Amino acid sequence: MQCRLCETPNPDDNLFCEGCGTRIAAGGTASSDLCACGAALSEMDAEGFCGSCGRRVKPPDSDHIELSLLPDFAGVSDRGLRHHRNEDRFVLATAHNAYALVVCDGVSMSPDADEAATAAVQSALEAINEGFSQPETAEIDLLRSVIRKATQAVAELGKRRTEAPATTLVAAIVKNNRLTVGWIGDSRAYWLTGIDGTQITRDHSWQNSPAGREANSEAQKTADAHALTRWVGADSPDLEPEIVQQPINGAGQLLLCSDGLWNYTDDTKEMAALVASANAPGADALAVCRTLVEFARTKGGHDNITAAILRHPVSENQSHGG
Repeated sequence: MQCRLCETPNPDDNLFCEGCGTRIAAGGTASSDLCACGAALSEMDAEGFCGSCGRRVKPPDSDHIELSLLPDFAGVSDRGLRHHRNEDRFVLATAHNAYALVVCDGVSMSPDADEAATAAVQSALEAINEGFSQPETAEIDLLRSVIRKATQAVAELGKRRTEAPATTLVAAIVKNNRLTVGWIGDSRAYWLTGIDGTQITRDHSWQNSPAGREANSEAQKTADAHALTRWVGADSPDLEPEIVQQPINGAGQLLLCSDGLWNYTDDTKEMAALVASANAPGADALAVCRTLVEFARTKGGHDNITAAILRHPVSENQSHGG
């Protein structure tokens, strides 16, 4: 049975949730008025912890994040089913018919990975807004500035710790029918048209390194094949992003996502088909992102999941809150 508060799967005979410690009532639902220790939820502090025993009784807001700027421009991030917190973050921005998306996936093997992802997207957003206030700035120059400021913010976190927090980063700008994408790590960007598409990014992972490309097929299938060779962090061996730019010819969808999604559909055609099927009549970009996140959860939700979508051309007839 699944805990109603944190959604962790539990054995049917559990009295307490293994994820958050909440008492599970008959029928598999978490008690909504009491902590596991019996204290009233009025004892809970602002962070969602019980004031009596210290258990978390309310998931943090970062466990599930939704943002919709326009019907064609939205993103969703979710903790998934296996991790105790969401270490993914994303931001969206638009101005002067330009659009920017950034997705960061905190590296779980590093300390305070959620702080790394948060620092990266916040600094990236500041740089984007500054760049968008100067429309003459070339997209490649702006993207380099965005990624540089994000890496500096994460590196600064590492100066105050014995081990360096780390995150991946993928960022994109769409302007004047041009798509510019930059990345460090294995969060991905796709350009999708119907049931076809292209993976724009190339994972900075062992299997794409010279040694990995020369390895045999069995080595390519191991878990180590996906080990990062670049990341955003003070201890990264290479902080130089890859940046590509391409024209946008016709309608399509830009998808940025963390590996919590693409691990379940690594093939580009499968990803394109998944997004195409999510585009039911009347479905806006937010609904599509929700469908992608739910797809990953139904496949096991072993990692944090983030999906951000920009449909092109963009309709700005109405805006949404998020």
